[in-house]
Amino acid sequence: MEPPGNSGRFSPLVVYGHALGDSDQHIANAIADNPKLSLLAVGLYGNPKSAENQAIYTAASKMQRRRKEMRNRRPNTKSLDVYFYDSETASVWGAARCH
Repeated sequence: MEPPGNSGRFSPLVVYGHALGDSDQHIANAIADNPKLSLLAVGLYGNPKSAENQAIYTAASKMQRRRKEMRNRRPNTKSLDVYFYDSETASVWGAARCH
């Protein structure tokens, strides 16, 4: 399934099983600073209102703000759209199962 608003443009970067915590700020910065990336799909596990998922929302918002600041300096840079999905229902490895 294609995230809303993608309409065939670049494929999203999919974040699965990662909290985007403070210790990984360098990764979040690299994502935000990539001018070719316009869509980020971030997995949430469990209750979207949990403290852990609220921290993920905050980290994603910080990446969007960083990108907006970059766009102010480089007007041809695309915005960073963030799409959240339920990681419990994502079929990441298809039918493969561990026994």
